[in-house]
Amino acid sequence: MKENLLPLWKKIVFSLLIFLVVAALLYFPAEVIFRIAHRIPLFSDQLNSDDRGVLADDDTTAMDFNSVHYYEIFRKSDNPVLFYEPIPGFSKGAVQINAHGFRDREYDLAKPRDTTRIVVLGDSVIWGHGIVLADTFAKQLEDLLNDRLDGKYEVLNFGVSGYSLQQEVEQYIDRASRFQPDIAILGLCINDSLYSSEEGDFFTAQNGGLFSKSYLLDSLGVKIDQVLHQYFGVPQSYLEHIVDVPAQMNRLKQASEGVPWLVLMFPRLDDLGNYRSLPEHTILTQPARNLGFSVRDLLADYRKYSSESISIDPIHPNRRGNTIAAEAAYDALLQNGMIRFKPENHVLK
Repeated sequence: MKENLLPLWKKIVFSLLIFLVVAALLYFPAEVIFRIAHRIPLFSDQLNSDDRGVLADDDTTAMDFNSVHYYEIFRKSDNPVLFYEPIPGFSKGAVQINAHGFRDREYDLAKPRDTTRIVVLGDSVIWGHGIVLADTFAKQLEDLLNDRLDGKYEVLNFGVSGYSLQQEVEQYIDRASRFQPDIAILGLCINDSLYSSEEGDFFTAQNGGLFSKSYLLDSLGVKIDQVLHQYFGVPQSYLEHIVDVPAQMNRLKQASEGVPWLVLMFPRLDDLGNYRSLPEHTILTQPARNLGFSVRDLLADYRKYSSESISIDPIHPNRRGNTIAAEAAYDALLQNGMIRFKPENHVLK
C-alpha cells in the first residue's frame, strides 16, 4: 500500500497557515497584556482613572508612567500638532500646572519691568520627570541667574513630558513666544526625533481602540533596533529623520527673530563611559549649528560623574544632574554674551 504524501510545496503552505493562525491567536492576548502593563487604553471610550486621591506636595508618584494618576495630568489639545497638553490648573503631589498650562508657578503674559525672561522648551527631561519643581533645570538656572547677576531673571519651564522636537517648536510658537522672552533654551534628548511617546500613544489609542495600531509590535521593533545598533553597529532606523529636524529648526528660527537660542543636548545617562549615541546627537544638533544657534552638548559635563549619582533612570537627571545642566547653561550663556556678570563678580584671576 502506497503512502499518500503531500507535495513539498503544499506542506510548506499548510505549515505557514498553521503558524499564522497560532500567531494571530497568541497576538491578541499579548497585545492586551502589553497595553494593560503600559496603561494604554484597550478601547476608545476608556478614560483616565477615577482615582483622584490626594498626594503630598513633594510626592512625585503622579509622574510615574505606571501610576494610576499619570494620564490625569494631560488632556487632548485643540492644537493638532501639540496633540496633548498639561491641564491648566492641575495639581497633584509634586505636579503643579499653572493657569497657562505649563509646569511652573504663575506668570503674567506681560513681562515685568527690569526683568530678563528666559523660556525653556523640551520633553520630560526639562519637564522634570520624577522630581519636584525646585529641582528642575529651569528653576535651578533661575536661582543661579538671580544669585549671580544684576537685575531680575525669570526662567519659565515649558517642557512637556513626551513631546517631540516638532511639538517643542510648536510649543514655542503657540505658547512660549507670547511671554515676551529675551532668551530661549531648547533642551534636546536623543528621542526628540520620534513622534511617538507613551503620552501620545495614550491619546492615539483613545481615538482608535484596540485595533488602531499594535503597540506591542512597535515596542518590539524599537528594541530590536536598539540591540542591532548596540551590538552590531546597525544604524537605528527608528531615529533617522522621523521628525524632519532641519525643517523644524528652521521653523523655530523664523518664528523667533531677535531671540537668541541656546540648545542643550542631554545625553543618555546609563553608558557615559562607553557612549554609543553620538550619531543621534549629531542628527539633532548639527541643524541647529548650521542655523547659528549656540549649542552645548552636556555629554562632557556629565562624564565627570557616575551615572548613579546624577540620574533617576537612563534618560532623566535627578536634582544633581539638573544642577550640572544649569551650571553648564549658565556658562554657555555667559560665553555667548547672552548674560553678563555683576561688576563685583567680574574679577580677573
